[in-house]
Amino acid sequence: MQKSTFTSFLAIFAMSLFFSLSFAYAGIGSSGININLRHIPSGASQNPGAPRSLIIEAYYDSELSYVSASLSSAGTLVDVYIENQDTEEQYNYQIPGTGNSVLPISGTSGYWTITFILSNGDEYIGYFIL
Repeated sequence: MQKSTFTSFLAIFAMSLFFSLSFAYAGIGSSGININLRHIPSGASQNPGAPRSLIIEAYYDSELSYVSASLSSAGTLVDVYIENQDTEEQYNYQIPGTGNSVLPISGTSGYWTITFILSNGDEYIGYFIL
């Protein structure tokens, strides 16, 4: 009878651990917003030296109030402008054209825009609501 009680206790403990980890993992995914970017080419984008396989991914982390930007093949430096359209709060950054960058913002509620301007004049614009 003791063995059965121990086995039941172990099974209940394992299930509670599984569910608590599942809820914790679900919370990680819900703490941010993916930012979809739209490409606005410039006349210079026809240049053979312009980046061809550019990838920009942007994500807002609501727990720490920052935008994470991941860039690939965007040239040397990229200008980034982030603005809350409701409060006119603005942030300006210059980041490397490759790699990951963390761009802190206030996290104030509103309609936000983010603009990436490449050295060749191409722009990538995204929107998110907090």
